[in-house]
Amino acid sequence: MQMEPLGLQRLRYQISALSLILSQSLLAYVAVVVNVAVYAGLSWLIVPTTPLLIWVAASLALAVFRWNCQRRWLKVLQNFSKDDIRHKFMCLYMGIGLSALLWGIMASVFLVPESSLHLAVTVFIIAGLSSGAVGAYAVNLRLTYVFLMLSVGPLIGRLLYENQAQYLMMAGLASLYLVLMMLVARNVHRQTLRSVELGLQNEELIHKLGDASHEIRAPVSNIAGFAAELEGLAGADETVKHYAQVIRRNSDYLKKLVDNVLLLSRADLGAMEENPELVNLNDQIKIATDMVAEKLREKNLELTICHSSGTPERACLQALKVQQILINLLSNAVKFTDRGQITLSTSLSDQQELVISVADTGIGVSPENLARIFQPFWREKRAAGQEGAGLGLALSRSLAKSMGGDLILLSSAPGTGSVFELRIPDV
Repeated sequence: MQMEPLGLQRLRYQISALSLILSQSLLAYVAVVVNVAVYAGLSWLIVPTTPLLIWVAASLALAVFRWNCQRRWLKVLQNFSKDDIRHKFMCLYMGIGLSALLWGIMASVFLVPESSLHLAVTVFIIAGLSSGAVGAYAVNLRLTYVFLMLSVGPLIGRLLYENQAQYLMMAGLASLYLVLMMLVARNVHRQTLRSVELGLQNEELIHKLGDASHEIRAPVSNIAGFAAELEGLAGADETVKHYAQVIRRNSDYLKKLVDNVLLLSRADLGAMEENPELVNLNDQIKIATDMVAEKLREKNLELTICHSSGTPERACLQALKVQQILINLLSNAVKFTDRGQITLSTSLSDQQELVISVADTGIGVSPENLARIFQPFWREKRAAGQEGAGLGLALSRSLAKSMGGDLILLSSAPGTGSVFELRIPDV
C-alpha cells in the first residue's frame, strides 16, 4: 500500500483548515450587520455624518463581498490546488484584515470618550468581535492575531492619546484583554489543530481500509462461489456439504463486511450515486423487508408496517440508498431483538420530509453509549456476542447525509428497545 505523499497530506490539511474558516454561518455576517447598524444609530448625532456613512457603506459592502466569496469557494473547495489554497489564504488575510481595520478605525477615529454610553458601546462591540474572531479563525493563529491587533490596537492607541487617568486605566485594561485573547487564541488553536489532525487521520484510515477491502473482495467472492458449488454437488458427503455451507455463510458475511467498508470509505459511493426518481414507497420497503424475512421467521418476530395518513404512495428518492439504509436498520432490529416485535412506520413532516422510523423491543442502548453508536467499528460490549463489525449505522448515516437528510436515534433504553428515524427532504 503506497503512502500518501507529504505534499498531498499538506494540501488536505490546508483544505480542511480553509473549510473551517469558510464554514461560518450566515448568522456571523448578520451579527456584523447588526453591530454596524447599532453603532451607526448610536453615533448618528455624535460624530460627523459623512465619514460615518462612508464607514457604514464600506463595512457592509465588505461583509457582503466576503459572504459571496465564502459561498463560491466552499462549492469548489475540494478541487483547489496548492496555488489556489495559497491565493485564497492571501485573500482571507486581506479581507479579514481590512474588516478588522475598519472596526479599528471606528474605535479610534469616531470614539467620543466624553460620552460614557458611546464609549461603552464601542468597547463592547470591539470586545465581542475580537472574542468571536478567536473561535472563527482559530485554525490559523496568524489570521487571529491580525484581527485582534487591527481591531483592538487602535482603540488602545486612542485611549492612550487622551492622556487622562481614567482613559489610561481603560487602555491598560484593553491591553490586558488583548493579551488574554491572544493566549486564549493559542489554546483554541492547539485544540482546533488536534481536531483537524484527528479528522484527517480517521479519513486516511477509512481510505486505507477501502484499499485493503478492494484486494480482499475478489478472493472472498471466489471462496463463496466454490463453496456454493461444493454445497450443491450431487453425491457429496453430508459432512462436506455442511462444511461447505459454513464456508459459504462466513464468506458471504465477510464479503458484506468488505462491501460496507468500501461504501463507508466512499470509494464505491459513485456506484450508488443516482438521480432521485419517483418510486413506489411500498416497493422500496418490501425489498428491505424481504431481506430480513428469513431471520424474522427464525426468531419468531413480528414485523408491523404502518403508514400515516399524510404519507405519499410515491416519493422522489434515491432508491438504492434508501434500500440500503432500511436493510441495515431492519437487520440491526432483528439482530438485537429476541422477543416482541419490530415496527416500521412512515409519515410526512411539517417540512415535507419523508420520515421512516424503525422501532424494536430489543436490548436497547446504554445511556453512556448513545453518542457513540454512529461511530465506525464501534459495538456495545454487552452485544459483543452478536455478529457484525459496527459499520451498518455509520454507513446508513453517511448515505442519509449524502441525500441531504439524516439518520438519528430517536430514543433508546436498555431492555425496552430503540427507535431510529430516517429523514429524507424534498419528497
